[in-house]
Amino acid sequence: MKILGIEASTQTASVAVVEEEKVLGEISLFTGLTHSESLMGLIDEILIKTGSPLETIGGIAVSVGPGSFTGVRIAMATAMGLSRARGIPMAGISTLEGQAWISADFNGIIVPIQDARRNQVYTAVFKGQGGRVLRLEEDQTLSLEELKGLLETCPGPVLLSGPDAHRFYEFLKTPGTQLVAFFNQQPRASTLARIARGGDFSLKISPNYVRRSQAERAYFEAHGVHVLDD
Repeated sequence: MKILGIEASTQTASVAVVEEEKVLGEISLFTGLTHSESLMGLIDEILIKTGSPLETIGGIAVSVGPGSFTGVRIAMATAMGLSRARGIPMAGISTLEGQAWISADFNGIIVPIQDARRNQVYTAVFKGQGGRVLRLEEDQTLSLEELKGLLETCPGPVLLSGPDAHRFYEFLKTPGTQLVAFFNQQPRASTLARIARGGDFSLKISPNYVRRSQAERAYFEAHGVHVLDD
């Protein structure tokens, strides 16, 4: 089955077509979060260049966050539009899980990191084992100090992955901590498709924001509602 992967939760927009264990094609573009202007064009291009018209696509794997609220919404809206138009089932994949799977060959603890602003990061904890990834901790928002404390409790070698790992590495590094290779920092749509091959597809997906958007926070705070998800 051919799977179309769509990733737009960070500043990199990525699309791919995967069939079984083969990546037929992948395009990644650092767009600086202007995904609304480029994502559909990238999808059209990858479908044409891989000889994969939509009627040959059996599933869509899309990143559902955490990450850029706008990017997540654009990716999900695009996936849902294609799904409804063609009846293609979807699989919503955690952005952090997708980043961890890029480094699946690392035998140890994998901790993907994305900047969540306000001195916080989106993160989770996984274990790389034999080319596969096992989840140990759910997606969450932590301060840099909290994450450093968590890393100090991790057994064995630790790999910091994800697009923002390099920004915080000097502060977070502990003995045995490694930084993901430069070419494995950015998320890949092909990895989402790889994860989705072994999962469940549906005609419905939900976002994984982890915390409220800034607009929601501002609204609640303006109306005197205390926000608990800092």
